[in-house]
Amino acid sequence: MKRIFLFVLLSLILSGVSVRSQTTDSLSTVVSAKDTAWKAGASLSLTFSQAYFENWAAGGERSLALNSRGSVFAKYELDKVVWENLLDLAYGLTNQESTGYRKNDDLIEYTSKFGYKASKKWYYTAILNMKTQFSKGYDYTKEPEDTISDFLSPLTVNFAIGMDYKPNDAFSAFLSPANLKLIYVNDTIYSKRNSIESGKDLKTEFGFIAKIKYQKEIVENIDFLTKLDIFYDYLDTKVILYDGNERFKAPYISWEVLINLKVWKALSVNLNTHLIYDENFRELDESGTAKDPKIQFKEVFGVGLALKF
Repeated sequence: MKRIFLFVLLSLILSGVSVRSQTTDSLSTVVSAKDTAWKAGASLSLTFSQAYFENWAAGGERSLALNSRGSVFAKYELDKVVWENLLDLAYGLTNQESTGYRKNDDLIEYTSKFGYKASKKWYYTAILNMKTQFSKGYDYTKEPEDTISDFLSPLTVNFAIGMDYKPNDAFSAFLSPANLKLIYVNDTIYSKRNSIESGKDLKTEFGFIAKIKYQKEIVENIDFLTKLDIFYDYLDTKVILYDGNERFKAPYISWEVLINLKVWKALSVNLNTHLIYDENFRELDESGTAKDPKIQFKEVFGVGLALKF
């Protein structure tokens, strides 16, 4: 299965290179170098917070937190062809006097979306999405802490072909009845947590996916972004609960909101929330039995630097 997984990844990458070479050749013959169809850019935000206490009567604990988030995009648009590429990176650390350094944010996500215009607002579209993290994640409720994730553990890959509805530059809704989803772990100690068969490193799913995105400057100096992903697997439709009972598996849901308020030049206030419901990810009890799925929620708020290129 690992060879199949690597073969699929290599095929997707090579197909992307092929498309890029073809569109680049087409670009060179249709437009001049001065009037290019490519647009690219990047954004970076750094958020910092600190709390210091010395003989404070009300009590308190010294803490320090630093969060970083960056995005790089490249978009090709010419005639009926639109090809969008986006790389999102995030990493954050917090340091408290009693616990030391702990990770509070971690993301590596690449999305490539190739579309061919079918009508005024609809595109035939193929999407490749790959998501993992930089470093190990821990469950600090256990003593000693339990390692629950790592780089490429898991790595989630989605490849879908469908239709993308784009009535304007701010909104898009992609629908596909044919999405191939691969869940890979670089170390099989993470297999059971990600609903992969014990001793194996790969799980294959196939089903329906919807990806909805809205991004706009809603008022001056306030940028708003929200993304909603919904996936339902046709192949694995049942889930076994902690008490041994079985029920139909709920769809995977990921809903993210990012609000950025520009205060002054490069100074900004930002809020990021992310809600996930994923029945593939399961906490384990002391005996290694998978617990019932739970809603995952993350919120990061801070003041810091925000740069756009």
